[in-house]
Amino acid sequence: MKKKRYSAIFCMILIALFCNGCRKADIGARDEGDDPAKETLTLMCIGTMSQEILDDAVEEFNRTNGYQVEIECEYYGDEEYKKELARRMAVNEEPDIFFSWQSGFLKVYADRGKALNLEPYLSQDPFWTEILGQDDFEGVSFQGKVYGIPLTKCITVVYYNREIFEKYQIEIPKTYQEFLDICSRLHQEGILPLYLGSTPWSSGMLFLELLRGTCGNELMQYESFEEIPWTAKRYQEAAKRLQELYQAGYIPEDFLGTEGTSQSVGDAAMQVGGNWFASWKNGTYGAFLFPPVKEENAGIATGGGDRSFAIAAKCSHPEAAFQFLKLYSSEKYQSRVLYEESNIPSRKLEIEKSKINPLLLECMELMGQAEGFCRYMDVRYGMEFGDLFNEGAQAILSGRDYREILEKMEQYTLGDGR
Repeated sequence: MKKKRYSAIFCMILIALFCNGCRKADIGARDEGDDPAKETLTLMCIGTMSQEILDDAVEEFNRTNGYQVEIECEYYGDEEYKKELARRMAVNEEPDIFFSWQSGFLKVYADRGKALNLEPYLSQDPFWTEILGQDDFEGVSFQGKVYGIPLTKCITVVYYNREIFEKYQIEIPKTYQEFLDICSRLHQEGILPLYLGSTPWSSGMLFLELLRGTCGNELMQYESFEEIPWTAKRYQEAAKRLQELYQAGYIPEDFLGTEGTSQSVGDAAMQVGGNWFASWKNGTYGAFLFPPVKEENAGIATGGGDRSFAIAAKCSHPEAAFQFLKLYSSEKYQSRVLYEESNIPSRKLEIEKSKINPLLLECMELMGQAEGFCRYMDVRYGMEFGDLFNEGAQAILSGRDYREILEKMEQYTLGDGR
């Protein structure tokens, strides 16, 4: 009888142990499955940024963040990005985090309530005042609110071929007349003085240098492009000088490339371009600031704040998105932007000059000498007007009456040409 009772008890214990094990296994499986799935935040960006650097920051954030979110990147070409971002904003499908140029480009989305005000997040963390100055936020702040994290700065310079300058004993021009004298001499020697690409922004960049040298920082004083008096004498003077460069033979005859340009950038003594050109050129090039048409405008350069990131107002995890931007703004990643991507970070860094492209270092030194900056038209006043300005500059260079082009630009700003 006892034997049977012990056997029954033993069986009950085995059953209990088995059930308990099953329950533990079930609990373990349920615990693992009960972890909420990570929510995806979309980051939309231009593909001309160093994807490897950004991807590494995203990978680290996805691996270490405690927000139960992960970021996925979408990359586009510059022009494709502008159109796709505008489309998605219009149909309320904006990405959670998006790349943005500063000033007018970002202001459009801030004004429409598409970008999140970051001031509450910035004010709670001393990190930002330690790495950025108040001026760095100028291009991402509107009506007392901050809508973006500034990442890089930029400057427009004239790249020159040192070998050509040394061969003809040419010195860096300090005035616009000296610049014209150099162009004249090189032209007589059979050397193309100034290379110009076929894209509208190439023409717009050169026109803006002449406007900046003629009008100074006046362009940046206007709140909107509607206020700019395009038909005023000083603007016509800059447009006339732009056209004269082409008429004198100082830029490629077929710069539009309609029949295939016979002259390449390597044939030219100089080229106007942003600091991002530095990584494309070899050690034979140096850089200087385009000399001002009027002496009183010396010290003003074209550039300033450039790239930034913003968070969508409808982002479901703004704290997580903000922490990612903090990670990407860290010295770890922004030093790579400088050394690997050859871009100029907005944040303060201890720079190792030996690791920097020497031509980029020249650009950075020129930026440090500038007393003020005139921003690019598409950055200052938005993409739509920026495209109109660049195309207008190209039309002026191609021989159209500059007075007619400026009148059309003024009509557009008044609403008659929209």
